[in-house]
Amino acid sequence: MFEKTVRVRSGENLTIKVVEPPLTEYSERSPDSGLVNWLWTEIKQEVISGAMKPWLYTPYAIGEIDGELVGSLAYYTATYNHEVGLIQFVETAKHHRSKGIASALISTLIEKFNSEGGLALMLCTSNPIAGSLYEKHGFWYSIGDGLRYLAPGSENYDETFFAHNGKAEVREATWADLPYISALYNHVEPRWLVKDSLTGMFRDMRYESHFVKMMGRVGEGKGGYFVLHNPKNRIVGVAVFERIDSYQEQHVANLSFRVVPSYFDQTKELIDWVASIAAELSVGILQVCIG
Repeated sequence: MFEKTVRVRSGENLTIKVVEPPLTEYSERSPDSGLVNWLWTEIKQEVISGAMKPWLYTPYAIGEIDGELVGSLAYYTATYNHEVGLIQFVETAKHHRSKGIASALISTLIEKFNSEGGLALMLCTSNPIAGSLYEKHGFWYSIGDGLRYLAPGSENYDETFFAHNGKAEVREATWADLPYISALYNHVEPRWLVKDSLTGMFRDMRYESHFVKMMGRVGEGKGGYFVLHNPKNRIVGVAVFERIDSYQEQHVANLSFRVVPSYFDQTKELIDWVASIAAELSVGILQVCIG
């Protein structure tokens, strides 16, 4: 566990600890606030208990003043690669705001991310005050309310990250793909092959939440989620299908997919794979909505 102490604007000493799940101790200390407990409801207990550790590497920056838990935030990366991360669940206790606590926690996690070979951090906010704070730490608005930070030396990220790096393999999506699929969906590139009605991306840009919901929705024979995974461990295409929830149309499923330009030639392979899995689930019609 990493630990350091910094002085905040109020003159108080803020102790910052970087810890990893399980977070039960910290969750129990803030039952009525968003600190540590502000998580995707669908997988909240799995994250807090540490059950997600096989897939997601999740360092949490915890801030304490005189032993009181006053702030927390985390970033999420894949266990198999720490190149891209999602900063999530930034929260400061109400009576300790405007002291610079969130700024100190963000700075700590950015330093950690950079030291572990990270390339790009992403986050979303509709709060202009929070947006200004993130901009002071090197983030900028890249698409919608999404902000992105590039580590020193990663200035050519947009040109290289989704470049062709050998033949990609089709596999089933896992929870470890959360940061990589979010990076794919939050990219500004307009020329990508997009046929996407299931995820609701055109109503809400925060794909991390969509991913969590979709992973739950397509389980137990209701559909499937698949990715194109290239030799550099990057997700360059995704496809998800979901069976229509009605007795009359249970043989029909809707399909959404997205593929980067450098891997357009493997789109058919990805869709064929999905179609074969759908057929195994007795889906006779796989349809794509175009609008």
